[in-house]
Amino acid sequence: MNMNTTMSESYRFTGQTGRIHDCGIDFLMFIAVLLVVNSHLDIMYPGRLKFLATGGIFGDALFFFCSGYKLFLKKPGRFDNWYKRRVVRVYPSIVVWDVMVAIIFSLPFSILNLFDGWRPNGYWFVKCIMFHYIGIYLIQKYMINQLKLMIFAVFAGVFVWWLTAYSPEFANAMLSAPKFQWYYMFIFTLAGAILRKHSHIKFRLWMAMLFSFSMFCYYGFLKCVDLFPIITPLRVLVILPMFGVIYGFFLISRSDAVTKLMNTKGGAVLKFCGALCLEVYISHDVLLTGEYNHLFPLNIIVYFFLVFLLAYIVRCVTRCLVQTFNLDKPYDYGAILGRE
Repeated sequence: MNMNTTMSESYRFTGQTGRIHDCGIDFLMFIAVLLVVNSHLDIMYPGRLKFLATGGIFGDALFFFCSGYKLFLKKPGRFDNWYKRRVVRVYPSIVVWDVMVAIIFSLPFSILNLFDGWRPNGYWFVKCIMFHYIGIYLIQKYMINQLKLMIFAVFAGVFVWWLTAYSPEFANAMLSAPKFQWYYMFIFTLAGAILRKHSHIKFRLWMAMLFSFSMFCYYGFLKCVDLFPIITPLRVLVILPMFGVIYGFFLISRSDAVTKLMNTKGGAVLKFCGALCLEVYISHDVLLTGEYNHLFPLNIIVYFFLVFLLAYIVRCVTRCLVQTFNLDKPYDYGAILGRE
């Protein structure tokens, strides 16, 4: 299969917006949302199955990976206009959701809530990706030919940070430590940018084996650290199999099976759900409850349906709000309700 054939099968073009959609990346966005939400469902799984509420770290990494990949689909223009589009995509949804939560649950509303929400860790991923945008813009604008060098530099920075900031407490919370998490997640944003040039790669069986092996190494290494605390100083190495897992996900997304799936009606549903990633991320925890666990697994199915419905409502209200402040154009209800 030549590159031109692969490109025609793997990409869809939207005629009115001119946007390019990669079927595999659409698939990965859905997987990212699925993993992040599932990782918070321990309260909804029966006791013996709570271990299934995992994978959130991979969902986060996939989200940043896909962001880096998509940002390199087009050349950046002037920074202020380029960054404004990112702000307009992200923050109106946050404002809409925070106001909705304040009204529905009678929570006190403040400007600070617009940036951190009411969750313990705030909207850490939003602040993180807004910093990543700046880094990606500078790299794409001025260091486009040094992408591999940049990712090695970030890897080196991770290990230097680890050595200088190490403590047992930091080691145990490493994967979610504030600021450090923002930094090492940039590895995956850069990886998405690099692999954009390899979108035509052909899936092979060894790629699935690499994915499985990386997943085994990730969980196996963390388990070893729990069993043998003496190797805790080496815990930072878990980022290596984590990188292998994300790379494995990307390789799987290049398979014919994924391409065929994403070009079906079912694939259209997955793409639609993946496109709601921001709204799902900021709103899903408000629906968490253990009251219906006796209905398992129906409680999980209904929960996911309600989460995506709520996210869709947030997105529709947000698009309506954004269009309201655009004085030059009339309302486009097709765009508000679903058309990109």
